[in-house]
Amino acid sequence: MDGNAYVELSDNCPYCTASTSDKKAQIAKVSEEYDAKAVEHLNKIVAVLDNLGRYFSEDASAKLKAIACNVSGLSKEELSYLLRIKEQIDVLKGKMLDLRGMTYFSMKDATKVSDLLSGLRIDLGYLPELDSPSTRELVAKINAALESVLGKVGKLQGEVAQQTSVISKTIEANKAGINEFLKCAGYKYHVDAEYVDQTYRMRLRHMDSAKALKSGSQHLSYGEKNAFALVLFMCECLSKHPDIVVLDDPISSFDRNKKYAVIDMLFRGKRSLRGRTVLMMTHDLEPIIDILYNLPHIFDPIPLASFMWLRQGILTELPIARADLCTFGRICDENIEGAGEDVVKVTYLRRHYEILDNKGMEYQMLSNLLHKRREPFKKEGGAEIPFTAAEIENVTEQVRLKMPSFDYELLLSRISNVKLLKDAFMCSSHSYEKLQLFRLLQDEVKPNAVLKKFINETFHIENEYVMQINPCKYEIVPEFIMEECERLVGSI
Repeated sequence: MDGNAYVELSDNCPYCTASTSDKKAQIAKVSEEYDAKAVEHLNKIVAVLDNLGRYFSEDASAKLKAIACNVSGLSKEELSYLLRIKEQIDVLKGKMLDLRGMTYFSMKDATKVSDLLSGLRIDLGYLPELDSPSTRELVAKINAALESVLGKVGKLQGEVAQQTSVISKTIEANKAGINEFLKCAGYKYHVDAEYVDQTYRMRLRHMDSAKALKSGSQHLSYGEKNAFALVLFMCECLSKHPDIVVLDDPISSFDRNKKYAVIDMLFRGKRSLRGRTVLMMTHDLEPIIDILYNLPHIFDPIPLASFMWLRQGILTELPIARADLCTFGRICDENIEGAGEDVVKVTYLRRHYEILDNKGMEYQMLSNLLHKRREPFKKEGGAEIPFTAAEIENVTEQVRLKMPSFDYELLLSRISNVKLLKDAFMCSSHSYEKLQLFRLLQDEVKPNAVLKKFINETFHIENEYVMQINPCKYEIVPEFIMEECERLVGSI
């Protein structure tokens, strides 16, 4: 029918290119005898009968076949009959969807469980057009399963009521501890138990409002949601008595004041995880300092801490003891004494002066050296004034009190020698020291902005903890950073 519009333009079919010269009359007759929309509808009916015919009654199948053979279009009676069948199909489909979507939550009102299940039974007496052996077989299985569950409604109602009681007692037992945590952490919320819709629920209220929040997700910040999730997770652990609890970095997203409140809630409260086996992983050193260094006497037993790092697929674990938590100044002293490369010692010594806020002549001398300046100068009032010979001699003596091997000229020649720096980098066994050497090579390798920022943060002190673990003992540098540094240095 669509091709009939082109029949006078060519003797070939516009779709398959076959000859139409002896078929033009037949093509025109098809358009005269058949209505396009009627054919479309009839094709759909034929498809339904082929796929789902066994679910219709014998009478419905016969009528549908007759409609499918009607080439003159649908009469009003036929259209009405098809609509009646569709209504019955919609009813059956609706029952099937309700059955598939049935969950515990749809039965939370224990007094209405029997009515809910009874309403899901299917009565084919009211769906005569679908009353066939295939449909009856399917419906019989569904109704039998529902009858089986209806026979256990009394027990089910009892279990739902028991669960409601458990929820109520759990909320009452935990709300005092939860509210104490919220208060200590500075959250202006409190929780309470409320009996709603035949069950107890935990309700959240803001201190400035008497009404409970209907949707916490619309009122709570990301951090507040995390805090509540952590509290409720702990309550769940207390109710289930697991052999081990794993906490994957639960506190790093909180600010300093809230971190310890979370630790206190988890491990020191009356209802806490104290006395249970808990594995807590974190990127944050601050709680380790609090637990092992500042407040070990209030934790019983004192937790064990370890530092873990991954290198080339090998995971290494090294314990952290109280003695491993040092001031940054002490770490600088230890590493100045223990470093094998004098260039690295200069880096630590410069940072030692920096953390003491002593940016006098010694600090400026070392900064000149690390910036590879042949003639050191000092900054006074914005001006750059060269060191005098006497000043150089005096500063050298002061620096040698901390680093006896200090020699400006000798160290300058090493720092300016790319090959020596590269060899020192490759020979160093500590990632942190490698970064200090890498910084002196960055003009040669030109690192990208992200890598350069990380290197500079390890060179200065503004982003370091006053208390920390020794970076020459624990591999604090991420593996991907070292891989990129080694690749760049290797390309020199």
